[in-house]
Amino acid sequence: HVKWGEWLPGDLLFFSTDGSGGISHVGIYIGNYAIVHAANSKSGIIESNVLSSYYQTHYYSACRIIGK
Repeated sequence: HVKWGEWLPGDLLFFSTDGSGGISHVGIYIGNYAIVHAANSKSGIIESNVLSSYYQTHYYSACRIIGK
């Protein structure tokens, strides 16, 4: 688990965007409060600011995957 704002590039940020209260969207943190994610099938992969009101409101959690 990674606390809000303590993200490092490569961390996964999870969002609840479908009204279910559960995780429904994920982005990869790339630094400077930005994530890359698949917005939808039409827009494809885009960059978004985590500090936008939309992503702050829908933020769920974050994690860091550490491999060998």
